[in-house]
Amino acid sequence: MPPITITGGSRSLENGALSVATDASVVPCALIFGAAAILQFF
Repeated sequence: MPPITITGGSRSLENGALSVATDASVVPCALIFGAAAILQFF
């Protein structure tokens, strides 16, 4: 999914780092919640 840019070009590097950090934290959280949701059905 494309990174969400909050401000213009001067902070694009910062936003890129933020989007990488959020992606890195969102993926494990999604996996954990997905596993928890799957385990609830068994």
